[in-house]
Amino acid sequence: MKKVMLCFLCLILFMYGRDVKALTPTSLTVDVKGNIEAGETIQILINVDIIESLYAGSATLKYDPKILKIMGFEKGDLITKAGENTFDVGNKIDNAKGIAVFGGFTCVGKTNGFSGSGTFLKINAKVLTKDSFHIKSLPFLDSPNEINNLKIQLCDKNIKEITYKFKGYDFKAGAVAKIQEINKAKSTTNTGRHMEVLIGSTIALVLAVVGVVYFYNKKHQINN
Repeated sequence: MKKVMLCFLCLILFMYGRDVKALTPTSLTVDVKGNIEAGETIQILINVDIIESLYAGSATLKYDPKILKIMGFEKGDLITKAGENTFDVGNKIDNAKGIAVFGGFTCVGKTNGFSGSGTFLKINAKVLTKDSFHIKSLPFLDSPNEINNLKIQLCDKNIKEITYKFKGYDFKAGAVAKIQEINKAKSTTNTGRHMEVLIGSTIALVLAVVGVVYFYNKKHQINN
């Protein structure tokens, strides 16, 4: 009887464990490496936590071309693991319109694809202007928009799109930075005005000296 109960308990635990694993959602998070300052290069990482049988994937990012310039894409360690043959689709970057397309990849042949956790994609970018920007996404987007500006497609070995939870990134240009920019602009303006006043004063002084010398010479000529 004890053996039967033990076997029954093991079966329940086995089934429960499988259900929990199956219901565990894939999570995507964004991490930004580098200093967000004008002229600096940053790397935007799209990280994946717990995914099974990732067979193909792609991404499209919509961004403000006045703030960022996309330099290129790199596949992350999650989809560059040894043992899988993949075919890469070409990328397309339009920094004038602010659209960058990671054409993506697909596994080749009968395989389960990639499983586990790691970095899916690295987006290399240059900061043109230190201003607010964000990276947000929802599964099954038709196309990126102003709010959810990152479209990601992940497909399993059955070519079925994988849903996911997404933790985005939101950079706000700090009030201190804006105040510094305003003060810098004021300082430049004040410096210009100060130079104008200084030049004007110098000219007035020179004219005064010239006048004194002129009258002195005139008086000296009369006396002679």
